[in-house]
Amino acid sequence: MQTGSYRPRGYVAFEITDAKRRVVSAAPFRDRVGNCDTSFRLATDLKFLDLRRYEHAARAIDEIGRLVGGWQRLSRAAEAP
Repeated sequence: MQTGSYRPRGYVAFEITDAKRRVVSAAPFRDRVGNCDTSFRLATDLKFLDLRRYEHAARAIDEIGRLVGGWQRLSRAAEAP
């Protein structure tokens, strides 16, 4: 994001039938995590969050990203013929 090369992707629409049928739109996971990371950085820069807490949050966000990436790879491998 700092280099200006990041471009958010379009929203993904999917249908949910739990309780009642409806279509939901959501940003891709990569964009949502990027927004979360940016919010934590901004909170730290504005002194709302100390560096120790930011480091903890950054490690957690990184771990979540790695886990989801692994799940996505496994899901794609399972769908492949």
